[in-house]
Amino acid sequence: MDPITVHFSKRGALVLLFGAVVFLAPSIWILALPSAKVTFQVALAAWISIPLSLIFGALAFPRLCSNKPALIIDDKGITDNAGLAIGFVPWDDITGAGIAKFRKRLFLGIAVRNPEQYLAKVGRLKRFLMKANRSALGYVINIPQVELSVSIEKLLAHINEYRERLEPRRNA
Repeated sequence: MDPITVHFSKRGALVLLFGAVVFLAPSIWILALPSAKVTFQVALAAWISIPLSLIFGALAFPRLCSNKPALIIDDKGITDNAGLAIGFVPWDDITGAGIAKFRKRLFLGIAVRNPEQYLAKVGRLKRFLMKANRSALGYVINIPQVELSVSIEKLLAHINEYRERLEPRRNA
């Protein structure tokens, strides 16, 4: 089978970048006001909003400009550069895949044979987020639909097709 290459959704990256700017600009404006006109709570919200906006902008901008694929599905396995970007996952480690939903957002969930091995490969923050995702969605590896230019249903069909085709090789 030919490899399936899925690129980042430019629309999703634009929405994220726009959201970052929408929160960043008023926060800077609030902090530029004389302190007598700004309550402590509003100033605190602005101070929290600025780094978060910068982080989201820093995540969105490279995806908007990059031609790097978000996801590759081939005979070797799945390479995840989207979401938390876990990297390469070989077919031998994949036990299943499905669609997970959390607060009206869809995710492609990948079930792996040894989730702790994948958790051990990443840093603390990513590990914390992956564990939170596992609690909420049921999968350690989750790829958000908003980041992908192809529907999760199509990707799930391709994954199942690959798994069925490769199954006889694993049992031989």
